[in-house]
Amino acid sequence: MTDDKYRAFHEKSAVPDLLAVYGTLRRRDLWRNLPRAAPKLHFLGSGLIRGRLFWQGRFPALVREYGITNVEVYRVIDPSVWLDLDAYEGFCPEHPASSLFQREPVRLFLSGWLVWVYALNPAIPKGAQLACISHESTAQAIAGSASVSNAG
Repeated sequence: MTDDKYRAFHEKSAVPDLLAVYGTLRRRDLWRNLPRAAPKLHFLGSGLIRGRLFWQGRFPALVREYGITNVEVYRVIDPSVWLDLDAYEGFCPEHPASSLFQREPVRLFLSGWLVWVYALNPAIPKGAQLACISHESTAQAIAGSASVSNAG
């Protein structure tokens, strides 16, 4: 996809250039898994989004359903990073229905920030569910995500 098509994709959405990650693109793995993208992203903090994680064999996948998932939040410094991220996640903006993951705008709990997240295409069968935040620890997890609401 050309840069013009990516620019048009982002202009149609009112989503700021923030990215929430939960798996192989977290800080501990970003440089190893996608070194071209790392310098184009600036870590802001952690947060929580709605959804549950499932193990898809070699990687985790977010499924947008009941549950809460911890994420790391990045500001996109260079918009060309979307080409690398989309390719890595198997997302094609021109054909989202046939993509492995779909990039979706979601709101973080507490801060209310609108971020992009890669969620498993609903047409793909879910793998085994990974541990999620328990009901007892939900309030504690939400309180802990306040770090992103104070990040600048």
